[in-house]
Amino acid sequence: MPSNAAKNRRRQQVAARLQPKQEEPPKETEAASFRRSQATTPRQNRLGSNSSALIDPKMAPADRSKFEKIILRTNIFPVQMDPETIVYRYSMQPKLLLNAERTRRAELIRLALKAALEAYGLLRNGAHIVHDDSATIFTDGELQLKQHNHTLTVNIRQLPPRARELLERPDAEQIELFIEPCREYVASFRLGDALDDIKNGGTDRPLRQFLEILTSQPASGYTNFGRGRSYKNEVMPDVRGALGQCGHERRQGVRKGIRFIEGPTGGKDLVAALVLDGTVVFACIGTFYKPQPLLDAVLAINGWRSARDADFRKTTDQGRWAFAKTNCLLHGLRLGINGTPTTFVSAGLSKDAAGNDWPLVLPKGHGPLRPMAIDQLTILGNQRVPLKKAEVPPDRPALPAQRYSAIADHLAALDLATDSSRTLASLGVKISQKPMEVEGFIRNAPTVNYGGKNWKTENASWRTAAVGYTVGAKLAGITVLWGGAGRGQDPRSAEGSVQAFANQLRQTAQRKGVTIGQVDFVPEPIEIDSQLNGEGSYFKKARDSEAKANTSRRPGDPYKRWMIIYVDTKTVTSHGSLKLAEAKHQILTMHITIELLQRLNNATWENLLAKLNMKAGGLNHSVLPQGPAQKLWNGNTLVIGYDVAHPTRGQTAQQLALGGIGEPSVVGFAANCTKLRDAFIGHFAYQKPRKEAVDDEVLIKFLKWALKSWHDQRGKQLPENIIVMRDGVSEGQYDMVVQYELEALKFACEEFQSNYRPYFCLNVCTKRHHKRFLKTTGNGVTNAPPLTVVDRDVVSASVTEFYVQSHSPLQGTAKMTQYEVLKNEIPGLTEDALQDLIIALAFEHQISGKSISIPEPVYQADELAKRGADLFKAYLSAYGAPEKKGKDIDWDLLTKRLSNQGRALDGLRANA
Repeated sequence: MPSNAAKNRRRQQVAARLQPKQEEPPKETEAASFRRSQATTPRQNRLGSNSSALIDPKMAPADRSKFEKIILRTNIFPVQMDPETIVYRYSMQPKLLLNAERTRRAELIRLALKAALEAYGLLRNGAHIVHDDSATIFTDGELQLKQHNHTLTVNIRQLPPRARELLERPDAEQIELFIEPCREYVASFRLGDALDDIKNGGTDRPLRQFLEILTSQPASGYTNFGRGRSYKNEVMPDVRGALGQCGHERRQGVRKGIRFIEGPTGGKDLVAALVLDGTVVFACIGTFYKPQPLLDAVLAINGWRSARDADFRKTTDQGRWAFAKTNCLLHGLRLGINGTPTTFVSAGLSKDAAGNDWPLVLPKGHGPLRPMAIDQLTILGNQRVPLKKAEVPPDRPALPAQRYSAIADHLAALDLATDSSRTLASLGVKISQKPMEVEGFIRNAPTVNYGGKNWKTENASWRTAAVGYTVGAKLAGITVLWGGAGRGQDPRSAEGSVQAFANQLRQTAQRKGVTIGQVDFVPEPIEIDSQLNGEGSYFKKARDSEAKANTSRRPGDPYKRWMIIYVDTKTVTSHGSLKLAEAKHQILTMHITIELLQRLNNATWENLLAKLNMKAGGLNHSVLPQGPAQKLWNGNTLVIGYDVAHPTRGQTAQQLALGGIGEPSVVGFAANCTKLRDAFIGHFAYQKPRKEAVDDEVLIKFLKWALKSWHDQRGKQLPENIIVMRDGVSEGQYDMVVQYELEALKFACEEFQSNYRPYFCLNVCTKRHHKRFLKTTGNGVTNAPPLTVVDRDVVSASVTEFYVQSHSPLQGTAKMTQYEVLKNEIPGLTEDALQDLIIALAFEHQISGKSISIPEPVYQADELAKRGADLFKAYLSAYGAPEKKGKDIDWDLLTKRLSNQGRALDGLRANA
């Protein structure tokens, strides 16, 4: 092993590389050529659809000759461009008297810019201008700005009435707009030159930005929210009445984006394309705060019929809950003062009461505004509800035919295909009204083996009710606790269901090969929060029983675990507390609802026992990939997956009560590093919120943990190959993943053992895209069959990219997972082998007789990151704010406290 000095030197080298490069963008004149600017563009900006020097060139495509072909319709629309059209790019800096939410500010900029251009006569001769309502303008002709010193001043009286309504200062006299030719990249370019430059490895940013702004111009009945998102202004019906009770409303939406794809010629003729996704239900639906008097919203969320019913008293449970819930609603919400144009962002409720014991609303910041009464304020429109505050579950997903009908409707309503305004045509662009079709193919399913018997899979699913597990777990015992009956339930009936389950558990598990020494049922209802602390808790008893069961264990014998199964009603939110108790006491737990036990059947037993066996260290089945992937899988190949879950906007009432503590980003990591090749286990770690790259120390620690586990359980050997599945990054972050994260993983290998240098294959996989692939039939479209692959025409022209539908969707419109190979060092690894391995990994979920939509290590990494986020919230609730290290929370200490890594449950899939 390297010396401590060598470790420190190497860590300093990695840390130095992890520092982002600070390079000044080149400043080009208006006359500078497009190509010359690309030669001097910093590498970190030369990343998009085109490849980077850090990313491997495309691999040879898969051999589809032996597979069934299938024609798929997409939601990708080709974009035709006049190669001779010249567009001019300008940067804009508006000086506005407005500090509003994005859509109000964008509307004022749009109205002010139009008024300024008309006042200065810059829109003569039919010039067309498109812009992003913020900082960038594209035109089909030069704007004569030098004579005005690039500054356009608009008198308030020249603005239309709507613009004057948006201004918050009635004494305002004018608005200034500073506009100059773009100094980043180039100020003008021919569309044909820009496309050719992308083909030759140059940046796609100017052309991509132009096309994205062009296709995102305001359309009647829609409001733009940036990043290709638009929502209809029309509010959807509140069928169940649940949205109104929490002050929300929903609107249909659409997502758009521009890609540069290889097209039918395999990349010889690069194709620009518009990706458009939208539907009438579920996906692309936006939940918004209902614009209404704030008093009405406060009454609705608290279930009060009138102000007379209000109770904010600190001495009652109802009053404290109403204060917390209203405070959560208000925090970060933009409000308007009745009868004035003034708006502000709320910081929540004041603890000081106004008349009738009503709390006041606090403005955020240190401005001139004072706390105000609730009945003096109005909730403004176009404010999205953060996921944390969205209390109503989404509607059912849209069927394929519904989705494609909605896509066509949006395309027409946004005037993108018909171009009735001639805006697209004036700038040399035309969008096809017909989406692309592409030929996919269906790969063969892997072999699934239960208990030594190969099982036939049909439609990516299989039934194994009468078959034992490949490796049955051995448990010392299980304690079954329950939390009492739910509202409206008969306590005796609920207790009987739990006791009947406990009585059947041992014998039913034995049929699947799972050994349970004893099952103890506790008849008295137990509140799980009471089990977190204290020597008399059932967790302490379980730990003592587990230690006693292993006192005579001989070397080589498996360690027998004790498990606690907790049963309560689905209306109680006890899951976080249960998992916090598991993390603290290091005793396996399983959470079941009474409602589930009351309809217990064979399928339910199968699911429960599959989870139980995996939690306790067993293995339900093994998987053998097809074709050339078999050699890779049977050899010394470690497969790891990792992802970063970032906190969403907004804070819960609990976080606000603790002083506004922000949530961390959580890294989930999984690997097949036990003695069982098909078993994936993992951990999570906390790091600073919103940090895009995974901290190098976190990655190094994770991989060294996986290598040690592999080394100790597989004959003191180390893997020859390491396949990495990275989730959760966009195209613009690929260089970061290769240059920083892969480097940290390689350093972990060197630090684990001198001169240990395995071959890496680094892949990015994501479902966070909006591309759809559906099978065309005589009656329309349906979901593609499972194991369908798309790897040409609509994929990147410069990066190895393919799409795989590894599952059979239960409902709605399927979304294929997108894969990109950034680095491949493994000798002889082909795209065929990689696709077969990815499909096999989707069959490794172990919990049900179906494949899943993403590889199992990625799925587990996602779930582990979620587990870390849930445990953080449970920890806040139970113990308050965690310790700090300087100004920041000590995330490393919290990881050691809540993760299982290096503790008693290390090596188990506790989150199964």
